Amino acid sequence: MESTSSKERFVSMLEKGDIILSRNEKSPIESVICKAVPDARWPHCRLYIGYGKSVESTVGGVKIKDVDEYLETDDLMIIRPPNYIDKDKLVKDCMMYLGLGYSYLQFVRTGSLFLIKRLIKKDLRKYFRIDFDKNVVCCELIAYGLLKQGFEYEITPNFCFPDQFEDDKRMEVILKYTPAIYANTK
Repeated sequence: MESTSSKERFVSMLEKGDIILSRNEKSPIESVICKAVPDARWPHCRLYIGYGKSVESTVGGVKIKDVDEYLETDDLMIIRPPNYIDKDKLVKDCMMYLGLGYSYLQFVRTGSLFLIKRLIKKDLRKYFRIDFDKNVVCCELIAYGLLKQGFEYEITPNFCFPDQFEDDKRMEVILKYTPAIYANTK
């Protein structure tokens, strides 16, 4: 896997429909996720929609943000869905969730299942199919967009986690970004 500490190189490699994974322990929410689920490599993700912008679900709901807003972080990674995924349609499908709220309930349920997984060494997420609210968490937003194009998952999208995108062999890992101030400490 290729790495960079150049913001410009990271941004120049982004293509519409790319999934951006992030780990930012300075963010209160991501810090809580990192502490609660220590095996989670990536506590957050967003979908690049082009023109220096991404769509994401975070505290406050589904919003569009500038890429520059999250470049000061601990780590970022670009994951590219397979070529058969129509990136324009993926962006459109994810943008349909704009204004929807963040699913705190889903966040707690998924986190609880990850803790159970650590204790009993079995992933129970594939046995749960119920979505209690219409709001979404970050990876659920992208997973539903991919699902509409026939991208199948072993578990239901409302129980996915950002790590799943990196671990999926159908996805292509493009580039990892670590800011220069952290690059020498890892």
